[in-house]
Amino acid sequence: SHEVAWAKTVPDLVLECIGLLLFDLDEAKVRGLPKAHSDAILRRRNAFRLEKLSFLKYFAAELLFSAKAVFNRTVVEEHVRSFFENHRALPGAQTILTELRKPEPLIPTFTEQLVISGIFVIVDRNAEGPIYDFPHRRFRELLAVQYIDTLEADTALLHELTSRNDLSEFLYVAFATSRKQDQLLRLLLARCVGAESREASRSVCICLRRKPSTYDATRVLSDFFTECLNSGRLFSIPEEVLDHFHPSLPFTMSIADIRRIDFSR
Repeated sequence: SHEVAWAKTVPDLVLECIGLLLFDLDEAKVRGLPKAHSDAILRRRNAFRLEKLSFLKYFAAELLFSAKAVFNRTVVEEHVRSFFENHRALPGAQTILTELRKPEPLIPTFTEQLVISGIFVIVDRNAEGPIYDFPHRRFRELLAVQYIDTLEADTALLHELTSRNDLSEFLYVAFATSRKQDQLLRLLLARCVGAESREASRSVCICLRRKPSTYDATRVLSDFFTECLNSGRLFSIPEEVLDHFHPSLPFTMSIADIRRIDFSR
């Protein structure tokens, strides 16, 4: 008998699929191309591994934050050029940019390698050619999460993620799978202060429901409660949030006057 090592989680499975598409290119994917061209693509199937993954993380995030559902090859190439012009420290950046400026007939460009790999699927066609998307929205989301994990803690993109209602589903995926739980929770809690806090409170609850089992929100919640009490700021959070709050005895004693906290749902 043979044992198969399956991914333990859905995110792991999706990331394995991405790796298979990018780097385990088989002859079926180049069927129909001239032999010299298909041979060239197959020879370069494992080229630019770091660069492909780095670009796809960035590209997925760009699509999500710009609310762009689909794209064509021109859009991919524009983003490839922009990304590598701003990330010239990546080992293959200069080669990728040179090949885009001066493409060789038998050397597939970086863009062509991505398109042929199957990481994008054709969803429509227009006068300019095929229209593409990722095979599933989870591909886009998990790649974007990995991009977010590379960002500094207090970046404009994280502020945008926690304040745009149209990104709420992606926010929940990010909270469940990224390494930015503390930063995201702090930003959401900051929006629970004042009159316009209902949507933020809802997002806090959903994020905490979907958090990784290993994540403990107590420290971030403690800091938030302490800051609000010290400054006299009023805030509103659902009682459910306290299910994820396990304060120490010293903290509990320090907030004996809890009348300013509104635990209403």
